[in-house]
Amino acid sequence: MKKYVFIDIDGTLFDHESGIIPASAIEALQKAKANGHELFICTGRPKPIVESSFWNLPITGIIYSGGTHIEIDQKIIFQRHFPKEQMFELIQILSSNQFDYTLEGTEKNLYTKGNYDWFKTYLCKENFIDSELETRFEEKSVLKLIENADPEDFEQITKIDVFAENDQRIHDLISNLPEGLDGFVYSNPIDNLIEAEILIAGISKASGIDEILNYYDAKIKDTVAIGDSTNDMAMIEHAQIGIAMGNACEPLKEIADMVTAPIGQDGLHHAFKAVGLFEEKS
Repeated sequence: MKKYVFIDIDGTLFDHESGIIPASAIEALQKAKANGHELFICTGRPKPIVESSFWNLPITGIIYSGGTHIEIDQKIIFQRHFPKEQMFELIQILSSNQFDYTLEGTEKNLYTKGNYDWFKTYLCKENFIDSELETRFEEKSVLKLIENADPEDFEQITKIDVFAENDQRIHDLISNLPEGLDGFVYSNPIDNLIEAEILIAGISKASGIDEILNYYDAKIKDTVAIGDSTNDMAMIEHAQIGIAMGNACEPLKEIADMVTAPIGQDGLHHAFKAVGLFEEKS
């Protein structure tokens, strides 16, 4: 039976400690794809900070920005942009409370100065698949400061990320979002910061899975999801089989159907084998 498999990037597919996608993970993708399964990256990252070389992997599609932008074979099948009224109301709240934030879009990301410096320093020093992300920062056309944004840049925003060092302050923000918006808070393992993701209410990695299933006229019973962070909780709960990486946060392990090995110990490969993705269909 064909399965629809949804895979997070950071900490699940891409190992930040080694700076690579493990060879065993690539082998797992190749074997599963060869057996007829449909494989999808399902990430909180927006398209501007997902290297185009991910499409060289044996995948069918990518769910970007936590479910707000979906492509199959590099063709857009779903997008949901931030309503401008709520976006500018939220920007006013963030600015008046001195939060650093990023407006994530389908074409461009817009950063406050603090977030721009943080991303460039901490993400660009990672050994990504290639140097594409660093080049984008240097060009300043796709990844740019909000103060340099053009009016049309605000038309393509899908998600807002907020960073803070104070846990309570960011929880208070999420508890008092404008109507029509939803969000959650989690720890960012890259630099021990607290991060909040703010989306249009009803949009999540789980809703992204449903858009894929609707596209293929497929059923939830044929889905597998694999992740490591609290921003994966919606898809891990929603999929028929939800798998937490061995390096996953404890809340995700608690709700997962199974826990595989850590990413650096061939966790993705072990997970694919455990749920039968390597078995040839009769």
